Amino acid sequence: MDIISRKYINEGFNSKAYIINDDYILLDGVNQNSYKNYQKYVNVINQISNVKSLEIPRIIELIEPCEEYPNGALIYKMIKGHTFRKEHIEIVNLDNIAKKLAEFMDELYEIRVDFDKDEYIKNELEITEQSVIELKEYLSESNYEKILSWFNEYKNYLLTFNDYHFIHGDLWYENYILNDNNELVGIVDFESSGMGDPAYDIAALYYLGTGFINKVLSYYKYTDEDLIKRVSMLIKAREIADFDDMVKNYPEEVEEQVDKIKKVL
Repeated sequence: MDIISRKYINEGFNSKAYIINDDYILLDGVNQNSYKNYQKYVNVINQISNVKSLEIPRIIELIEPCEEYPNGALIYKMIKGHTFRKEHIEIVNLDNIAKKLAEFMDELYEIRVDFDKDEYIKNELEITEQSVIELKEYLSESNYEKILSWFNEYKNYLLTFNDYHFIHGDLWYENYILNDNNELVGIVDFESSGMGDPAYDIAALYYLGTGFINKVLSYYKYTDEDLIKRVSMLIKAREIADFDDMVKNYPEEVEEQVDKIKKVL
């Protein structure tokens, strides 16, 4: 695609994001994992292309690593609107957003793809255990005891849970697209999508408060007591599981992440 105009939006762990030609999003890779994530992104979007409840990105071009894009790039059609930010919390209708999210979840979780459960469990345990070990250096003895207790619960959960569905994987509010009336119209950032526990998506709603979680659960058709218990446990998993990766690759984020972990404990 010929790029006539380019406007910087923001930078995340894997990409610098731009609006190009007023109509498209360009993700420019910033590390050696970026292109692999873009390949996964394309595969995921192809698998969920029939989702209708909310708009999702429509892939235009996957660009292999080259001189212009050393870590690869991805272009997709922009969903018209703006990203949900903290400042919108007081002006949006959270009940309407909760209802739209529940509709999206109900639809998304009907999708089934190939899934190696044993490999998934092995990877999750290895990644999380390394983070638990790393956290000993950053937490008080009492907080670290809480981490160990949580990890035992989490291991048992991984080894016994079986009700997997296709999940978004990072359904927190900065991945919501709102229109000019601050209504939820789209969802972006499917890089973490795949088979998993729907409770993991619901745990990501924690950033809008437990009241918002309860609103979504009131509309979500598979709510039960066991789901609510898993949500509580997976709120901690979201903050803990990737801590070791953050220490190695994003040291500037570590102090803030430790504070988040203390908060969810």
